[in-house]
Amino acid sequence: MSQDYEDKMQQVNDRLLASCDAALARGLSPKRIQRTLHQVAAEGISSPTTPPPSRSRVILYTISILIVAPVVASLVVDILLNCSKILSSFHSRRCLLPSHPLLMEMVRPVAPCNFCANQELVELSEPPNASWFGELAYRGLPIILRNYSVMTKTTSLDLATLTGILKEETKFWEEDNQEEDECQFLPFRSPFTSLRHALDVIPDMTGWGEPWYIGWSNCHPGVAAKLRSLIPRPAFLPEKSESSAIDWIFIGSPGLGAAMHIDYVRRPSWQLQLSGVKTWELRPPPECETECPPSITFTIYPGDLLFLETNTWYHQTFVEGKDLSISIGSEYD
Repeated sequence: MSQDYEDKMQQVNDRLLASCDAALARGLSPKRIQRTLHQVAAEGISSPTTPPPSRSRVILYTISILIVAPVVASLVVDILLNCSKILSSFHSRRCLLPSHPLLMEMVRPVAPCNFCANQELVELSEPPNASWFGELAYRGLPIILRNYSVMTKTTSLDLATLTGILKEETKFWEEDNQEEDECQFLPFRSPFTSLRHALDVIPDMTGWGEPWYIGWSNCHPGVAAKLRSLIPRPAFLPEKSESSAIDWIFIGSPGLGAAMHIDYVRRPSWQLQLSGVKTWELRPPPECETECPPSITFTIYPGDLLFLETNTWYHQTFVEGKDLSISIGSEYD
């Protein structure tokens, strides 16, 4: 519809020019036409106290109205005829207006600052039992389980395997693809316009160039089932907790990953580092700066499992070394 409106407005412009040509044909000079248009723009509609318009201005008014009125009427008709399309497009959108970080920060709930009062970081060397983990799972503390993949024999997931699952379970690579927009893609500072674009380009890259980082939320049941078969939900999560059906996958080249931000989500999350080495820096929300440490920094290695309330801590990541960083995670309640 936007192209139709642009065409209509171009018609308005063309017909206004035609009205000027018609005025010229009636003997009005170009300077007179220009002066009349400027006066019309400056004065607007004449009030009862203003003198009546001159004959030349009446002619220009009449010609302009006769030419422009049909175009305006056509625009109104188009809007009325397309009301159902407009309403259906609004109905199909997840949000009527796009979110903005400043707006999201303004409506962010004030955080309770007791989450970091006693301890900064919890590091574990073996899987905990569910009852013990349940006592820490919702306190806001970052928890790292080292070598989780080795201890649980969790299958590794590389870029080729991930791309193969997507090609098998989705229609991303078909010409009339409409599925790709269904899942949220976060390009951050990358040159990629979509997940398909990224997965087509990354395998052929001979050098990483400028640091880039992308995120993608999987919302396809077939992909989710395959991912869960390879990377099951951590068994020691609290018994009554439920994991989100949506998995997040993050891929980044060496260098700065995600810049400092906070996630506007409702639940804590776990994230398994599949490849590469990634350093995290956490900072408390502004209202907790006097009660929490100014920052917490730690490094995650392949096979490490991280639990973090990304909706409580501001955080940024940095991919170390020369390898691509790939991680997968999900929320739990």
